Amino acid sequence: MDDDLTTLLDALHWDQSLNTEQAHPSLEECKQNSKCRSTIEAQLGADAFAGMQSSGDLAQKLYQHGSTPELDLIELVRRRYAGDVAAGGYSYPPRGE
Repeated sequence: MDDDLTTLLDALHWDQSLNTEQAHPSLEECKQNSKCRSTIEAQLGADAFAGMQSSGDLAQKLYQHGSTPELDLIELVRRRYAGDVAAGGYSYPPRGE
């Protein structure tokens, strides 16, 4: 699992330090932590935390921001596990659903 997370962070060009025991701080902890704050601001811009009330708001904003063909999480998972999916006879839902 750690290898997959490292690969995913690498594919997204995100800071590998996010792969730690304290990888999911609360929104307030992230605002106070310079490394977390700068990572989020690098992804979303200087006003990244504007109007956010919870960690869920941040997750939603990150997901929406990263939903481009080259960074789409579903597409990254599709590519990473293509061999497993084929070997198991599984299939993904069609793109866009």
